[in-house]
Order: sequence, then C-alpha cells, then structure tokens
Amino acid sequence: MPFSLERTKQIEAEIQNLLTSNRLNDWERSFLGNMQSRFAKTGPKTRLSNPQYKKLHQLLGLGPENTGKNTEAGAAKGSSRNLASGRARHARDNTKLRAPRRSGNWRKSSSPMYVLNAPRRAIRRAERKLFWPVVFVLGVMGLLGSAFDTGPSNSPTRPSTASAQAVQTDSATYLYVTGDRVNQRAGPGTTNAVMGQLTKGARVRQVDEQGGWTQIVSSLGNGWMASSFLSSRRPVVAAPATPAPVRQVAVPTSREIQAARQAIIRQSIAAYPGSCPCPFNVDRGGRRCGNRSAWSRPGGYSPICYESDVSQSRLQSYFARQR
Repeated sequence: MPFSLERTKQIEAEIQNLLTSNRLNDWERSFLGNMQSRFAKTGPKTRLSNPQYKKLHQLLGLGPENTGKNTEAGAAKGSSRNLASGRARHARDNTKLRAPRRSGNWRKSSSPMYVLNAPRRAIRRAERKLFWPVVFVLGVMGLLGSAFDTGPSNSPTRPSTASAQAVQTDSATYLYVTGDRVNQRAGPGTTNAVMGQLTKGARVRQVDEQGGWTQIVSSLGNGWMASSFLSSRRPVVAAPATPAPVRQVAVPTSREIQAARQAIIRQSIAAYPGSCPCPFNVDRGGRRCGNRSAWSRPGGYSPICYESDVSQSRLQSYFARQR
C-alpha cells in the first residue's frame, strides 16, 4: 500500500531512532534496515505486504494515518504522541517479539546451542522412528523361537572327561615324598632340568600323571617327580639327632603361589623410582610406557612386571618372610 509524504518521513524518522538504540535483537535490526533502504529508494511509492506492514506498525507503534482537511494538523499533533506510545509499547513487548514464520526454504537458527544440540535431536528422532519396528522384530523373533523350541532333551548328559579328571584329582590332591632329597624336574623324564630337591615327608599337590611321572606343585613351583617317590600316606620320618624342634611348613597351593607372584610384582613396581617401570604402566603425561619402560631397556634397573619374571628362589624367600 502507498504512503503519504508525511507518513513516509515519520516512518523513516522512527526507523532511524530505533536503529540507533540498543533495544533491538538481530532479526528486528535486519528487518528495520531492510525497510529503511526500501523507503529511501522508493519513498512514498513503497509497497509492503500485509505481514510486513503489520510488523512495521508493531515495532514503530504507528497510529492510523489521518486523511481529509485535518491531515497536516493531526499529523503534527499526533506525531509526538505516537512516537512516545510506540517506544513504550516496543520497550514493553521487546522480549515477546518473535520473527514471523517464513514460508518456503529458510534457514534455522545458527546459535551455538542449537548447533550443539543437533546430534541429540537427531538421535531422539531416530529412536522415535525405530522404536516400534524394533518391538515388532523382537516380538516376531520371540514367536519364532517359541515355535521351533523342541524342549529339553530326554537323553541323560554325561560329564565331560575334564570334569571327571578334576573330580578324581580332587579326591587325592595331596601326596607325600617318600625318598630323601628327590629331584623335582621341569618335565616328565630324566632328561629335563632339575628344579630342586624335596626331602622325605614333604607334602605336594598332585596335578596330573603321565607314564610313571606325576605333575606336582610344591614350594619349588610347578614340576614333575617320579611317581615311585610319592605316596598318599605320610612316611615316618626319623627324629633328628638334635632336639631342636622342626617346624612343619605346609606346601603353598597354586592360588597362594599366584598371589605371591602378584605381590612380588607390586612390590617391585612400587620400589621403582620412575613412572615407567613396566610396558603396561602409564607415564605422568597419561601415555602408555611401552618400549620406553625400564623393563624393555637392557641394563640398569630391572623391575619385575610379569609372573614369568618371578624366579623360584624369589618365591621361596617371599614365603619364608611370610612365615
């Protein structure tokens, strides 16, 4: 709709006043700047759509345009009144103003919070879309499973060979050494290395048996001994010549040996002065030590990092200190 010359000047003055103030948001400032350029270009011949005119009327607080003989007088009298009322109404409703809905292809808000929450909104939309299909698929799978379920088999189950051997081994777990200073070897056979010697009456735990050799766990660790020097009965040990009492020490179990090795590893790592004793440790910067650890470098301090690093002599000294 066209405007009169007085109305056009009034609108341009109001737009300039609002643009110089700090009461506008980004959208309102852009809208008024666009209106100012259009009025400056076309003047009274400026044509606006109904939504544009309503928004401009709301921001500027313009009253109805006077017509007839009293146009010039009414414009002079009502100009100051309309400006004051428009500014007051604009200051009151500034927080409630929103940009009108745009038709067609328009951009959404580019605020940081809107961008940051975009993945969360996408996940919620995907969950809403996939909820009922997932429920349907699970229901169909449950029906098919119940339809093809043949039930428990009537044939009796037999215990596995490993379970049977474990039961038999537990029934006779501990054996006693019947010879004096019997060698404990690393494997079943005289060609294997000697780990140490056990005296008569020493108690060991049986693990396996193979071709006249028995796998045992003793104070020397996991090894093998000739079955002829082992018995389930405790042998009679002659009293020592000296009256000094002999303290009987129980042979540690495999669990106790494993716990002792872990304790030795912890003590060795704690005694290291640096931050990278082992490859699996993390340095002060939060990085994995790897090949930079003291264990990986030859020479110098050699911490104990793995169970294979714990020697039998160190185990014996550890158990001796514990007792």
